Amino acid sequence: MIKLFLKDRMSWIFFFILWVAAGDALILLDDGIVIETESLVYWNGFQLMLFFLFLTWRYIVEMAFFRSLITMQTHEVRDWNEAVPEAHSGVEDIAREAILHASRSLQTQLSQLKAEQADHLDYVTSWVHEVKTPLTAMKLILEEKPDLDDVLDQWIRIHALVDQQLHVARLAELQRDFMIKDVALQSMVVPEIQDLAKWCIEKNIEINLIGVDKIVTTDPKWCRFLIRQVLSNAVKYSLVDGTIHIEGVNNKDGQISLRITDEGRGINPADLPRVFEKGFTGDAGRKSNAATGLGLYLAAVVAEKLGHRIHIESKKGTTVTITYFPRNPFDEVTKM
Repeated sequence: MIKLFLKDRMSWIFFFILWVAAGDALILLDDGIVIETESLVYWNGFQLMLFFLFLTWRYIVEMAFFRSLITMQTHEVRDWNEAVPEAHSGVEDIAREAILHASRSLQTQLSQLKAEQADHLDYVTSWVHEVKTPLTAMKLILEEKPDLDDVLDQWIRIHALVDQQLHVARLAELQRDFMIKDVALQSMVVPEIQDLAKWCIEKNIEINLIGVDKIVTTDPKWCRFLIRQVLSNAVKYSLVDGTIHIEGVNNKDGQISLRITDEGRGINPADLPRVFEKGFTGDAGRKSNAATGLGLYLAAVVAEKLGHRIHIESKKGTTVTITYFPRNPFDEVTKM
């Protein structure tokens, strides 16, 4: 700050030096002015001291406003209209008004953008709801025609993508859609297995359920979506005649985990740190040419918002662990 202040005031400093030099030259060259050299030095020192005090005063007064602006930049400020410091000069007043105008303009644009996004979200949500009705009717028709199994298989894929899009559209406002309660793992896992039964039958995949009668605290709808992303990946990358193991586990710290393990080729160790990144497909996804890179990303986002923890490891096959934290005693009080 001091260097910046002095740099901006170099014209003042040069003028002061020129002023002192001109005064000394006038005194020394004019024979009518008699002054001792020591007195001239003292006079120059006195002027220098006054100029130093003047610069110090101006630094304290002028830079207070800008120090406040720098502090605002280094700290998160939610409302610049309230945080911008008061001006103490005409220049500062102009700068303050420019900042406030820019802030108000940005807030107006942001409000318009949020309104447009809300309209788009309403449209997408409405569209997904509308398109699920004919999809449901199509499924009923296809189930009555066994010779159209290939079409039914594609219907399952379309339905999964439409359902994923519906949840993606609601993801930004997920907290408003929460309904936390105690629920058995089995009541969430089994319906998802049933929805993927045709894929499992096609690949002759066996589902091995262990300990899924355990009770966890979560939002059933969003937790089912979380399990769906993991389970569909497990089915997709499982080998023919493989087995998917789904196990509920009591941890030593009192938490409960749901482990979903497939017997596929596994994940490249170099890809593991990035599997939860949006759009990342990895070697397996690029080879299958069917991955979107959204499944595990959405699973991680939902898990975080639900207060759960999701972890993945891959050696022989892939294991995804979803950990449910114990209910906070405060939650019980708020339910009373």
